[in-house]
Amino acid sequence: ELGYNYRMSNVIAGVVRGQIPYLEEHIAQKKAIYMRYKEAFKDLPVKMNPYDEKNSEPNFWLSCMIIDEDAMCKQVRSEQDYCYVSESGKTCPHEILDELGSMPLPPYIKTKLEDNDMYQTVYAKNIGSAAAPTAGLHFTKELLDKIEKKGVIICYITLHVGLGTFRPVNVEDVTKHKMHSEFYSMSKNSAKILSDAKKDRRNIISVGTTTTRTLETIMSKYGEFKECSGWTDIFIYPGYEFKGIDGLITNFHLPKSTLIMLVSAFSSKDIILDAYKYAVDNKYRFFSFGDAMFIKKNVK
Repeated sequence: ELGYNYRMSNVIAGVVRGQIPYLEEHIAQKKAIYMRYKEAFKDLPVKMNPYDEKNSEPNFWLSCMIIDEDAMCKQVRSEQDYCYVSESGKTCPHEILDELGSMPLPPYIKTKLEDNDMYQTVYAKNIGSAAAPTAGLHFTKELLDKIEKKGVIICYITLHVGLGTFRPVNVEDVTKHKMHSEFYSMSKNSAKILSDAKKDRRNIISVGTTTTRTLETIMSKYGEFKECSGWTDIFIYPGYEFKGIDGLITNFHLPKSTLIMLVSAFSSKDIILDAYKYAVDNKYRFFSFGDAMFIKKNVK
């Protein structure tokens, strides 16, 4: 978009704030930015979005750049794959974002990470999540090897965690809290491993609330584990009946968060409050880089 019209809300806001007298100056400044980028891009396979110079008077409210088609990497149209496939010598939007942007971090982490891998699990694979499944940060490759040698079968699923995971619950009635939708997928192999465990009455231990939400979404939707992908906005709070997991490894979470409601639903409010009191008294570390706990399903 280049921006040919102001929304009525913009016009009203401009009148109320006394900004209308400065409108032409504002447009001129926006146009200068557009022209500066246009000049800078002239020797690159990139151009500013075109407009009809004779028959239009854009306000340059929203300028954007257009990458030449033959300079773009391959684009993938699939829920299972990332949007772009990196190609040598080609422009890739997510590579640009990785270079220019910063990794999203929880609001309580104030220091910039020297190495982004510090906020990443060793088994991370698919690009697309806005946050790490922090319970998984406790696992090293060596620890995973030891677990498998004990006879534990490990399988993996994908949930592209959204920024809504950092959003606190600010309503008195929790049923009115709206979760952001997040993309998930489960492979055929993982579905078989989990289905066999259910059939054989073996315990399914979920690493993290994100994994839990994905497993519960699939079980609630299909009544079984199966190869699938889709979107979930499931909100788990006390009263929810768990269908997929028997145990949960999770960190100590922020108060008034959807995460602490989930663990309270899985165990009980009293048990979780006692565990948190013990953690505080013994100076456990909380949140993303903190300690973890193991919770068994509260069988009623």
